[in-house]
Parts: sequence; structure tokens; C-alpha cells
Amino acid sequence: MNRHFLLPTLLFLMPLSACSTKENHEPITANVIQSQSSTNSQLQDDFGDLPEDRKIIKEGEISFGTADIRETREAISQAVNETGAYVSKENQFDHDGKLSYKMVIRVPANRFDFLLSRLSQHADKLDRKNINLLDVTEEYVDIEARLQSKRELENRFKEILKKANTVEDILKTEKEIGAIRLEIDSIEGRLRYLKDSIAYSTLTVEFYQHSNTTFEFYSGIIQAFAKGWDILLMIMVGLAHLWSLFLLILVGVFIYRLYKRTQDKK
Repeated sequence: MNRHFLLPTLLFLMPLSACSTKENHEPITANVIQSQSSTNSQLQDDFGDLPEDRKIIKEGEISFGTADIRETREAISQAVNETGAYVSKENQFDHDGKLSYKMVIRVPANRFDFLLSRLSQHADKLDRKNINLLDVTEEYVDIEARLQSKRELENRFKEILKKANTVEDILKTEKEIGAIRLEIDSIEGRLRYLKDSIAYSTLTVEFYQHSNTTFEFYSGIIQAFAKGWDILLMIMVGLAHLWSLFLLILVGVFIYRLYKRTQDKK
């Protein structure tokens, strides 16, 4: 390919690359299909079946009190294993003797409802339940189309590079290929994120030991007596360390009384 043909071709393809770059930065807002909040003890899915051709990201959170926090923790671990899910983050808190957990679970989208149902069996007191579904079909289709367009454009520039004769043409073509490759990597990264978010739903679980007020009252009294007894023992131990001082005081009192009697006889 001679230079007279190569340069016009580059000038024609470069605006296409620039337009694609501009399109890549346009924000796309996902549509929220439905959000549900529930405060009753009935944990059930009200969304129904979703269209298979839609690209849906499902996220949820649930917070509840339980009678036995350790048993609930073990049950959640078992349910996670049964559903093919995994715990991406877990925190344990202990505030004034009140133990609580916060877990972020990634679960296969088709097992989300089953896992949520299993967790509901341990909710003695439901504090919060939220489920959000985001339709990212439009963004997903747009990204796939832009990715295909970028790859085709990259192939065109590679063909031009094979026929380039001058150093100037080679450098210009390689520069364009490099810029397009960066855009392709960015688009592929976003596409991987969407695929992962669609395939695996995110469920945030917070649970704590449901407290017994009467038990805590009597337990507090017992602890108060125990602390009082400990303080008394500490005082006795402290006094025991002062035996030499008490001995000196007794000797001083004895000498004083002896001296007093001697003076009285005189």
C-alpha cells in the first residue's frame, strides 16, 4: 500500500475511533425494577419469575435477632455450602457482651431465594429485609456491541499496519492500535463485572443474639454481688500487706499505756 492511500485510510478510521471513545464514557443508568422492605416474620419472594432474556443484578439484605447465634452461624455456613455460594466478607462484633455477625454472601442467582428462605427459619425477630433488582440489559447489550465494534476496528488497523511502508505510518497506526486496545481492555473489564454480578447475587446478612431482659436483670445482680465480693477480697489482701504497720501501732499503744500507768503511780 502506498502512502497516498494509507494516510486517507488512517484519517477515515481515526474519527471512528474517537467517536467510539466518546461513546464509551457516556453513563448508562440501570433501571430499578422493584424494591421491597418487610418487617413481618414471613420472608417470601414476591417478585415472581423473571424473563430469561433480561440481564438482572439481584441484591438483598436481611437483619434479624436469633435465639442461638452460634447455631445460626453454623446453619448459615451449611446453607452457603449447599447453595454453592461463598462468604466474601465477614465481621464479628461484641458490644457489652452482645455478640453479632455481619456477612456478605455471593450466591448463584438461581439459588438466592432458596438461601433467603433458609435464613428466615432462624429469624426470631426480623428487623429489616430489602431486595433490589437492577435491569442492566440495555448496558449489557450496548457493551457487547461496542466491544465487537472496537475489535473490528483494531483488526482494520492491524491490516493497515501490515501494509505500512514508512516509519511515520507505522508509528501512527501503532498508536491507534494501542489506544483501541486500552479501550477494549476497559470494556472487557466492565463486561466481566456485569457477568459476575448477574451470575452471583449479593446477600448481606446481619444477625445477633435475641436478648432476654429478665435474664439480663438477674444476671446483672449476680455479677454485681460477684464484683462486690472481689472488691472485699482485694481490701483484705491489701490489709494483709500492712501487717507490719499494725504491729507497730500495737507496740506504740502498749508503750503509751505502760508509760501512762507509770506516771499515774507517781
